[in-house]
Amino acid sequence: MRKILLFVLFSVIFVSCSKSSKKFESALFADMEEASFQANDNYVQTSARAKRVNADAGNYENSEINDEPVIERKLIKTGNIELNVNSLEESDKNIEAWTKRFGGYISSSNMYESGGRYTVKIPQENFDEAMNSVAGFGKVRNRSVKVKDVTEQFYDLQGRLETKKILQEKYNQYLKKADNMKDLLEVERELNNVISEIESMEGQMKRLSHEISYSTIEIYLTAISTERGIDYYIETIKWKEIFSNIINFFIKLFVIIIYVIVFGIPLVAIAAVLYWLLFGKIGFLKKLFARLRGKK
Repeated sequence: MRKILLFVLFSVIFVSCSKSSKKFESALFADMEEASFQANDNYVQTSARAKRVNADAGNYENSEINDEPVIERKLIKTGNIELNVNSLEESDKNIEAWTKRFGGYISSSNMYESGGRYTVKIPQENFDEAMNSVAGFGKVRNRSVKVKDVTEQFYDLQGRLETKKILQEKYNQYLKKADNMKDLLEVERELNNVISEIESMEGQMKRLSHEISYSTIEIYLTAISTERGIDYYIETIKWKEIFSNIINFFIKLFVIIIYVIVFGIPLVAIAAVLYWLLFGKIGFLKKLFARLRGKK
């Protein structure tokens, strides 16, 4: 009798716990959906405004009329400049001073015997002025600027990150309410997944924000080690090209002569032998024609 009563008691407790767990899960998922919906609604609105900024290409008049907050365009600027310089040491000092003057830093540099390469990070607001002033370090051989609009990408990532943080807050609340091991483990698993995604997105956001805030300028230097400077260097290069072309011409001429000797002489010898056999002293054809004439 006691065993039967204990069995009934445990059954009732188990069913009650099961119902409680199901109610907890239902409430959990319902609140998660609501939190996700609210966050996604904010994200969609921000993303839509970002797309309109891209479409209008910086024209904010419509957003002002509709009383919408102005979305700042996010741009990544990259510049490349190639210079001929007289002194690498002097140029190195100039680039260091120039970088500090515009509030930037040198992220990498590579110096070698005939030139060097610098990757410089400059605050975006100083990019145009910095690109114009660096040209004064030598003679410009090549200059280019590239601008990438990442407005939509930036606000898309920002919106998704906000959504995940709202979910993280909800999971933390439910972690405190969990009253059995099953619910506790389930919430912890979902919370860890959300935290992992948030850390990944925050890393992406940090890198993207840094690329936007600090523009990149690649500087390539070519050393000119002559007393007469850049003009003499360019003139020397032209004479080297002319001299190289002359040498190439004679090399090709020599190759043609070799071909004539290797293949031409045997052909001439064969032609001479054939002529000697047919029309020379032996003259088979010559004798044949003479007989034909005699018969006539």
